Amino acid sequence: MRHPFVFVPLMLAIMALAGCGSSQPSAPPDPPQPVATRLAFVTSPVVEEQLLPFGAAPVVEILDAAGARLTGSSASVTLRLNATVAGLQLVGTRTATAVNGLATFPGLSMDSAGNGFSLTATSGTLPAVTSAPFIVRLTPLELVILSGNAQTGVPGAALEQPLRVRVIRSPGGAAQSGRRIRFEVLGGGSISPAEATSDASGIVQAVWTLGAAGVQLGEARVVAGAHEHTEFAATFASSSLTLTSISAGGASTCGLQAGSRLVCWGLDDNGQLGDGNGSNPPNFASRPVRVDSPPAFTDVSVGAQHACALTSDGAAFCWGNPGSGRLGIGPVPASTRRSPVAVAGTRRFRAISSGTDHTCALDADGDAYCWGNNAAGQVGNGAGGAAGATELEPTAVAGGLRFASLTTGQAFSCGLTVSGRVFCWGSNSVRELGDGTTANRLAPVPLSLPSGTRVTSIDAGASHACAVLDDFRALCWGSNFFGMIGNGGTSLWAAPTVVSGGLQFRSISASNAHTCAVTTTNVGVCWGHSSTGQIGDGTDVARMVPTPVAGSRSFEVIVAGGGGSCAIERVTAQVFCWGNRGNGQLGNGANLSGTERSPVAVLGPLIP
Repeated sequence: MRHPFVFVPLMLAIMALAGCGSSQPSAPPDPPQPVATRLAFVTSPVVEEQLLPFGAAPVVEILDAAGARLTGSSASVTLRLNATVAGLQLVGTRTATAVNGLATFPGLSMDSAGNGFSLTATSGTLPAVTSAPFIVRLTPLELVILSGNAQTGVPGAALEQPLRVRVIRSPGGAAQSGRRIRFEVLGGGSISPAEATSDASGIVQAVWTLGAAGVQLGEARVVAGAHEHTEFAATFASSSLTLTSISAGGASTCGLQAGSRLVCWGLDDNGQLGDGNGSNPPNFASRPVRVDSPPAFTDVSVGAQHACALTSDGAAFCWGNPGSGRLGIGPVPASTRRSPVAVAGTRRFRAISSGTDHTCALDADGDAYCWGNNAAGQVGNGAGGAAGATELEPTAVAGGLRFASLTTGQAFSCGLTVSGRVFCWGSNSVRELGDGTTANRLAPVPLSLPSGTRVTSIDAGASHACAVLDDFRALCWGSNFFGMIGNGGTSLWAAPTVVSGGLQFRSISASNAHTCAVTTTNVGVCWGHSSTGQIGDGTDVARMVPTPVAGSRSFEVIVAGGGGSCAIERVTAQVFCWGNRGNGQLGNGANLSGTERSPVAVLGPLIP
């Protein structure tokens, strides 16, 4: 039998011997690791702009007791906004994980403008830290209408074009994405969606459904938290203007409604709208106004600063700037005539044409009479031709020609005879008489036409003119600085040249720097200068040859004005205009800066 106590002394002896053979010291303890003790802002907002990302992303660093950054820290850091006004928000991701001891907050912005803002950073149990105060400025914005302005439609139905606006920074024009836009309608109807956010191109789009018949206003507002400001008000209407004839000149347009009611719209700085309105600002009408006229008119022609019309019995009336005797009322009065005034004499006319500062008319026999400025011989009576020369009353044009129609430009006139020939007179400084020379003419001289051709209609612009032949080709001549001759170039033409493109035309209209026409298939085309969108093809690019007007409408007639164009639609007789939006020239109820590069509907007059 074994005894267990014999084993214990033996084991103790062995352990003692093992301990005596070791002489190595024990390892020192690890040094203490740095501990996060506080936070600090590396970068923070200073002067920022509302709803735009901060110029420099806020950065918070995690520090130890010695103030050194804890590069190994990956702690979570949260920011909060300190503001004196409740409800304001810091927009964006407000919690970030530190990388190498730095927590970065990209893309943060403020939803409202103000001052005295600050940010507070927190992380776990560490003491909170607050940034220096900063301010947020209101970002100057502008809303630009892209489409949908001044449409017409049926009450209860959606308008054909969507409402599209672009949000841009002003000044500078940079598109602003992520902006909230609220649409509102006044006077009935609805807009959907009522609120939307601009896309990467700064564009917001909505659909308008009209309410009850009549004029309705729509607004688009930039929404900024509790703050809003209206950027524009656009007019939409379910009633539009219809006309039987139309004339444009300078920055004003007039037309005849059914029943011989005459309306005008646009610039009124010289009383050229004829509505009797006083001379105080705004000196324009952004939608048609009734001409102050007891008699019923049957023909109207608009010049640069005046207009003239004929009654059913052939009496001539003019209004606007009386300078140079262009109104034909005798001695020139000291002030403008804002209502129609009878032309001097008892002569009766069947057609009338208003130029820049002279006027011409035809009597029932085809005899031509002119009055006004005659410094370049544009009255055509064989006299004048010197500075200051004027004729204050209708004066017979020399030559004894019988005309079917007349047209007047800036300082020249042309007439189409009953036999289809064209004669012109007046200034010829840029070859506007088309006789192959540059000499002014005090009496009519024949136009150099291609052999065997016959003209069916003519129209004069400021310093060029155009005609339609009996084979439906168009000819133009004179000034061509902006390509308004339509032959692909910009050289002056002292004799008529064929308009390019091989189109067949029914009518043509020349203006200051562009030309428009209607083809035999009722397509509207324009060419020449387009800095204000007067070509109507959706761009502001000059066109050297005929270019179709945007849209698929069929037109009865187009008239080219100073900075825009207007047309009467075939069948419906609705009126559409495009080009310069200033001074109410489009007749759509708006007086906005900028241009309308495609047709918009003209509103009916407020007083029917």
